[in-house]
Amino acid sequence: MIQQINIRINLTTLLVTARVLLSPVGVISDVALNTIIKA
Repeated sequence: MIQQINIRINLTTLLVTARVLLSPVGVISDVALNTIIKA
């Protein structure tokens, strides 16, 4: 049980860090998509 909880916490922290790291990339891609759509 404890191991499962630890794994779940590790996965959530990984997801959060990945989202934080990728958020600028997502913003940049969103801006690029918007400019492509408008152009």
